[in-house]
Amino acid sequence: MSTSSAITLVLAVIGAVLGVFNAWRNWINDQVRVRLDAVDISNHASRADMLVMFEVRNLSDFPVTITDIGLLKGRALAELRDPKIVINRRELASLPIRLEPRTSFSVTAMRSECPEGLGGIRGLYIRTACGRTQKRAKGWRRYLAQRGYEVAPATQNSPGIQ
Repeated sequence: MSTSSAITLVLAVIGAVLGVFNAWRNWINDQVRVRLDAVDISNHASRADMLVMFEVRNLSDFPVTITDIGLLKGRALAELRDPKIVINRRELASLPIRLEPRTSFSVTAMRSECPEGLGGIRGLYIRTACGRTQKRAKGWRRYLAQRGYEVAPATQNSPGIQ
């Protein structure tokens, strides 16, 4: 193999790898990406009335409209909509919410609106206008315990997270 053929082969392989990488990045950038994270409430003054507080982040490069927010209970969605969920920004008073790229807002489920507590709650969900449902259920109890929430052992008679 001559030197010019070897250089051509190396450049062709580099071009192919970069082409695949570019296609993958474009596919990722076109996806609706939102993240749900529990917020540490140990420093909040009104912690006594808070049941759970979580943050919704838009990780996409384009605006996303959030149409529904709630808690996962059992195998079905136990929806907690207004007024049970308080959106913690005045300009975002109610659903649906248009979330600009790389921005977030926090949502609180108040204890006074959910007297049964978080017993049986498996996680959180949000639904976007394009029909995508983002859930956070895996490791829910451990995740909340690490962020300052009081988590009771999961038994049939236990009310769960208080």
